[in-house]
Amino acid sequence: MTFPPGNSVQFHQLIPIFLLSCLAPFATAQASQDWCARCHGNQPASGGDASAPLLPAHYSMKWQMHEFKASERPPHSKLPDSRVTTNGTTFYDADIPAMTEIYQERCIDIFPDGRNYACQFLSVRDRTWLLKFKKSSQMTIDTCCLWRKDAFWAPRRDVIRTMKFDRHQDLKGRRTSWWVLSIPLPGPFGYGLHDDGTPAAFWFPVLSGWVQQEFSGFSTERPDPKVFQIPELCRQSHTTCEGDRAH
Repeated sequence: MTFPPGNSVQFHQLIPIFLLSCLAPFATAQASQDWCARCHGNQPASGGDASAPLLPAHYSMKWQMHEFKASERPPHSKLPDSRVTTNGTTFYDADIPAMTEIYQERCIDIFPDGRNYACQFLSVRDRTWLLKFKKSSQMTIDTCCLWRKDAFWAPRRDVIRTMKFDRHQDLKGRRTSWWVLSIPLPGPFGYGLHDDGTPAAFWFPVLSGWVQQEFSGFSTERPDPKVFQIPELCRQSHTTCEGDRAH
């Protein structure tokens, strides 16, 4: 499967690993709702490989998000030298349920007006927020908006079971099993696990090409609940992010 180096398709309600995909309009509005419900509706996984592994109930990990142009979709064992790299961290707790991803140098490339700021996606129970940080300080929140006005949950532990097994392909010298959610643009999406069950990488298309998000420092220790605290600015905000994302 091949795609052009840059994706001119419009992106709608897209969040990365594993805030997978409320992705339309690739088909109908109903199809969009169906994909969203599969990944963010807090419903049992369906439509994929029922034997795929579950994610741990609790985990944290660091990652490097590599952006690049390529005619062939990931996974790639060797990435182009011209890639752009962003560092970040993910925390997950299925018992709350909650998940957060912190992007240090720049936000993810799904915003047509630019993303030259640190950002954070925070999902707590049935709500998800996008926090933008001031350029002068990654610790100072500039704005906070509600990603969607209705329910939008963190993915369940069985989210990989919405995917189908694709291949075995090494990543950084380690055997890796890859699962793929094969949907039209703005998909497909792929997730890789090492043989010992630890997450290896997540790949997906963005406005400028592709992302391969490679994980490290994986821990199944339960994260400190403080990482999921909802900032007061977010609690007070009733603004949705409709004007920020492409749609």
